Amino acid sequence: MRASRIYRLFTIAVSCTLLQACAAAALGGAAVVLHGPHSQDSRKNFENLVGSRVGKNIATQDRSPVSSRVLDDGTQELKYSCCSKTCFYYYRVDTKTNIITSWRYEGECRIVP
Repeated sequence: MRASRIYRLFTIAVSCTLLQACAAAALGGAAVVLHGPHSQDSRKNFENLVGSRVGKNIATQDRSPVSSRVLDDGTQELKYSCCSKTCFYYYRVDTKTNIITSWRYEGECRIVP
């Protein structure tokens, strides 16, 4: 193998590792696979990855929320930033159990499959 090919392979491997680490941090330290099915678009990939946290304890979320508020029904809504300066996702958490009960997002949120 020529040196330039080895360098390119090394650069690709390092980039993939960094992307996986960033995504894992953004999604609570979970083991994250950045690649969805080949037919899946980047928005759907984001929805699947972030939405997969519903039903889990919020204590497993490593990232700190940007803000939080208590809703009228007594649940807590936590706001997180992800993927771009215009992407925010929100987890609704049952304050008695600390379980994520639902989620939503605003903005251009995408994770390339």
